[in-house]
Amino acid sequence: MERAITAIVAHSGPSLVCERAVIEMRVALAPGDLPQPRRWHALRAAVAAHAHLGPLCNALESLPADPPGGRESAAEASVAMLAVCLQRVFDRKFDDCFGGVAAEGADLGFCAAGVAAPGTIAFDYIDPKLAAVAGRIAFALVASTLQGREESDEQVARSVREQMDRLAQWSESFGLRDTQRGVVVEARRRGLPVGRAETSLPVVVLGQGARQRWLWRTNTSATPHVAVVAATSKHLSNELLRDAGLPVPAQRLVTDLNGAQRAAAQIGYPVVVKPARTDHGIAVTTSILDDRTLATAFERARAHGSVVVEKHIAGEQHRLSVLGGRLATVARLRPAFVIGNGRDSISELVRIARIERLASMQLRDFPFPIDDETIRVLGAAGMTLESVPQAGQTVTMRTNANLSGGGRIELIDVVHPDNVLLAERAAATIGLDIAGIDLITPDVATSWVDNGAAICDVNPNPGLVRGQGSPAMIVDYLVPEGEGRIPIALVVAEPAQAREIVAILARRLGELGYRVAVARDGGVTIDAATAATVASASGTSGASTASAASSASTAPAAGLPDTRAAHVAVNDRTATAAVVAIAAREIVEHGLPFDRCALAVIEDRGAGDDWPARDEAVLAMLRARSQAVLLNPARAGLAAWAPCEEPRLARSSSSLR
Repeated sequence: MERAITAIVAHSGPSLVCERAVIEMRVALAPGDLPQPRRWHALRAAVAAHAHLGPLCNALESLPADPPGGRESAAEASVAMLAVCLQRVFDRKFDDCFGGVAAEGADLGFCAAGVAAPGTIAFDYIDPKLAAVAGRIAFALVASTLQGREESDEQVARSVREQMDRLAQWSESFGLRDTQRGVVVEARRRGLPVGRAETSLPVVVLGQGARQRWLWRTNTSATPHVAVVAATSKHLSNELLRDAGLPVPAQRLVTDLNGAQRAAAQIGYPVVVKPARTDHGIAVTTSILDDRTLATAFERARAHGSVVVEKHIAGEQHRLSVLGGRLATVARLRPAFVIGNGRDSISELVRIARIERLASMQLRDFPFPIDDETIRVLGAAGMTLESVPQAGQTVTMRTNANLSGGGRIELIDVVHPDNVLLAERAAATIGLDIAGIDLITPDVATSWVDNGAAICDVNPNPGLVRGQGSPAMIVDYLVPEGEGRIPIALVVAEPAQAREIVAILARRLGELGYRVAVARDGGVTIDAATAATVASASGTSGASTASAASSASTAPAAGLPDTRAAHVAVNDRTATAAVVAIAAREIVEHGLPFDRCALAVIEDRGAGDDWPARDEAVLAMLRARSQAVLLNPARAGLAAWAPCEEPRLARSSSSLR
C-alpha cells in the first residue's frame, strides 16, 4: 500500500473532527504501521540538533522518547505530534495560544494534536498555511521511520535537515511575523473571528464582512499607501517633518562620494550615513568624525541605492510607537553590547549572546552580527574580537541600536508630555495610523524643546508586539468592542428547501437595513447581484455582475462547494449580514466555515447519505455554535426574525418564538 496524504483541510470553524479550528490531514497508511524505534530515535535526535531549534528543546516535549506503539494509529499519532513540534519551533506564538502541551488521543477538544479516526490526523494551528507545510513535512519524516523502510541514521538526519530547511525558508518568505502572531493569539483569546487571507502575502484578517480589518506586518486596512511611501523614504519624511515644524537633523540626499563629502562639510561632523530606503538599520553608520570613515560608510550604504548624510544627534535612541493617533508604547533601544567576565574573549561572549537571543521569542529573529561596523567600533575603543574584557565591563559593539544589529529593548514608563505630542504629530504628519517614531534624546522624560532631541526616522512597521500589552492595543484599535462580526443565518437544507428559506431571511435582513451576502446553489450574490461563481470542473474562477433589480431568488451559476460559497459570502467586504445554505453532508465533510452564527435553520433531517448517521453530532455542534436553532420552522416565524447585535454572540436570541 502506498503511503500518502490524500487531503489536507484547514478548518476555520468547528467540525466533526474537532470543536475548534484545526488542520485535518487524511492519510493512507498500511494497517498497523509502526515507527521503528531506532529510526524514531534518529529522527528525534536530528530534529533536536537542527540549527533552527537551537536551545528550544522544550519543543520536543510533544515527541515521546519512544514511538507510540501497540495501536493501529501509531503512525498517525506520530505525524500529529511532529507537526505540532515543528510549529512550536517556527511559529513563535504557538505556545501562547495552546499552552505548549501536545497530547495524543481522540478527545481533540482538549489537546493540540491527535488521531480523530483511523487515517485522519488533526492538529492545532495559528497560521494555517505554515501548519499545512509542517504537516506535509511531518508525514514525510515519519514515513521514513516506518517498518519496511531501509534508511540509515545518516539518511534520516539528512532528510530532517533538508525538510526543516525547507520549512524555515517557507516561514521566512510567507509566514506571519511576530506582530501578526501576537494579534492572532489575542484575537482568539477574545473569541474574535481571525484568519489569514488566502494569498501568498501573509495578511491577517480580523472580523467578518464589511467589519473585517486586515493586518500586514503593522500596515492595516486604514494605512494609506502614500504614507508608507513617505515613511520609507528617509529624505522625504525628513522634509515633511521639517516643513511641519518638527525637530529633525539637518540632512542631504547624495548620489556619490563627492556629494557625501560636501554634505558632511556643510552639515559639520559628526554625521550619520545611511541608505535612503532601507529598514532595520541596514548599512547605517553613526558618529562619523572624518572623511576616511565617511568614505567607508558611503560605500556600505551605496550598495542599497541613494544615500543620506545627516547630522549626528547626541543621545539615546527611543522608539515611540503611535497607534491610531495616540502614543502606545515607549522603549529605549540600546546598541548591541556584551558584558565581560574576565575570562572569555569578545568573540566567545558574542557566541553566548547569540544563543541567548535565539532562546528569546522577541529577539530570536534578530541575530547578533559581526561585520565591518563591529570591527570599526571595537577598534575605536582599542579592542578586537580576541580582547578579553574585565569582569563587569560593558563593551558596545555597534553605534546604531536597531534590533537587527543585535540591539536590545528597554520599556520606558515616564515620558514628557511634549514628547508624547511630538510623536503623535509626527505620525499624523506622515499619515500613518501605526508608526514607530525614533527620537534621539538624552532623556525622554525631558521635553525635546529643552534638550536638543530630534526625530531620526519614522518606521511604518514598528513591531508593536514587543511592547507590553501591544497585541491587545492593536486588536482594540482594529476591532473595537461591539464590532468585528456580522449577523450570519445558516440554512441546513437540500437546495429545493433552502431557496425559499434563504429568500425569506435575506429579505428580512434587507428590510432591517443590512447589505446581505447570500450563498446558495454554489454561488454568491450581494443584494441580488451575482458576486462570484466558480466552474469547479475546470478549476477556473470568474465574476459577473447583474442588475440590482434582479430577483433575489434568481440562482447564479453553480460551481462553488457549499462551504466555500459560504466562506466567500461571510468574508465579502461589502456585506453587513450573510445568509448561507449548506447541505448537511457538506458540514459532515468540511465543517462550518465560521465559528458561530446568529441563527441555524434545519429542515433536512433525515435527508442525504451522511446525515442520519451523524444527525445528533451535527445538531449538537449547531446548537453549541448558534444563538438560536430552528428545526423545520414555520415560514411566518422566519419573516419576523431579527438578529441579536451582541458582539460576542454569547447570549441566546429571544427574538424567535
